[in-house]
Amino acid sequence: MNSRPLTDLQDLIERPVESEGLELKSWVDLNDPPARAGIARHLAAIANFGGGYLIFGFNDDTTRCASVSNVRNLYSQDVIAGIVDRYLQPKFQCEVIFESYEDTEHPVVWIPAHGETPVISKACGPHDARGQPQGIRSGTIYIRTPKPESVPATTPEHFTKLIQRCVLARRDELVGMFSAIVSSGTTPSPSQLGRNIERERLSEWHNATQKAFIEEMKKAGHPHRIPAIENFVQLSYLIKDKKEARIPVHELLKAIEKINRAVRDTVRYGWSMFYPFTRPEIQSRFMTDASVDNGETDFVQTSLIENGESDHLDFWRISPDGRASLIRNYHEDRFTRPKEIAGGGKWFDPWLQIRDITELVRHARAYAEELPEVEEICFEIEWKGLRSRTTATANSERYIRPYVSQADQRVVFISVPYAEVIGDLPGVVSKLYAPVHRLFDPHFNVSIQWISHLMPDFIVPGL
Repeated sequence: MNSRPLTDLQDLIERPVESEGLELKSWVDLNDPPARAGIARHLAAIANFGGGYLIFGFNDDTTRCASVSNVRNLYSQDVIAGIVDRYLQPKFQCEVIFESYEDTEHPVVWIPAHGETPVISKACGPHDARGQPQGIRSGTIYIRTPKPESVPATTPEHFTKLIQRCVLARRDELVGMFSAIVSSGTTPSPSQLGRNIERERLSEWHNATQKAFIEEMKKAGHPHRIPAIENFVQLSYLIKDKKEARIPVHELLKAIEKINRAVRDTVRYGWSMFYPFTRPEIQSRFMTDASVDNGETDFVQTSLIENGESDHLDFWRISPDGRASLIRNYHEDRFTRPKEIAGGGKWFDPWLQIRDITELVRHARAYAEELPEVEEICFEIEWKGLRSRTTATANSERYIRPYVSQADQRVVFISVPYAEVIGDLPGVVSKLYAPVHRLFDPHFNVSIQWISHLMPDFIVPGL
């Protein structure tokens, strides 16, 4: 059993595998001008790939370098910001997180995706003896290749995905302006018959995932103060694409990694939904299920149940055609109870629940960007074990009046136009969360303004 924290970043530094979204570097001297220029090239390329990580402290063969002292000063966020400021435009803010493994502290640089325009170099690196710039060349757009390398974009193939991401970023702004019109009924919605079919497909997927989760829980038999088999939240979605497109199975894992990175611009707290861990005992696997499409569909499944190394009992599935479902025990049942909750009592934190729903909706949107003609996204969320839970919060800076649920279960299903998912995230989250909140407090208005007020806190600095 591994007693170390099981988080996204810990997984990255334990078993790093270089990819388009992950660059590993040794202990580069960031006071050395050519080295700074080379790092700027990687930062630009990863931003133009759609975001990712640069991690220091690894050799070319991915073995761990010997530890060094003063890491936090040598690779501080200010140092990285200085490199961006010197060489790149438009400017963007990286975050530096320090994670330790085997007595070595690694600086992990999180690099956000570019926006409406790609990142371009604005200065050359220092020139060598032949007068050639080292590390980076001014006026160049760098991209990542599968090798992986950070290279200048020179061919139409290099620019295709970059242009698509720029268009998507611009589209988000435009759709946000018009989403109210789209969602008000100006644009015709699919027929009720079509929606019923999609609901049946999503419910089949949702129920099959839940059945598999319960079977694994029974098999594992983990002792918990509050039985997770009766106290969990399940969050599912289905993407309806006009062409019934799907991601090629052999590309699905890479797509899941990309989607996970995209979500971090909205929700980032060290424990991502649908994170494809690489540790052998919990790594993602391709599976089939006779209860899903007669066993004919391959999907990716991850279970943190069977290993039993953590109180986090996430169990999730993602299919190539845009279906996803995640089940987890309540965060509240793992945390220390607030003082308002008597010993042995169960509680319910609206902030934690809204954060998870926000992450689900953002994840669905990121998945939809991988498909060509998405029309709608259907969501189904189910809470079990609500009876006798009392509203409270783990954050002492917030106040939540205590209300108790008399109902044990709540299922919410909505079908949302894709434009609304892009342009009105707080509105979609409000529709999904409000029904369960009414079980506790029937008078409180779960407004879009209230949801919007909470969302900035879903990104925890340093994670």
